[in-house]
Amino acid sequence: MASLLPRFERAELVYKTIDNTQFECSVLVPKSIASTVKPLPLLVHFHGGSLVMGTRLEPFFLSKW
Repeated sequence: MASLLPRFERAELVYKTIDNTQFECSVLVPKSIASTVKPLPLLVHFHGGSLVMGTRLEPFFLSKW
């Protein structure tokens, strides 16, 4: 599967810190709307992963839409 990430502007942020452990998140904004100033819908995808495998940006966890 080809990576979908080149289509997005990407920011890595710390969502929360608990007991000196940082919980990170990745914010992906389509390059086609990255400079848009008007309000747009937001899709939030939480992937717990069960601490077994993968990362939050694993290609098979990202939808084509």
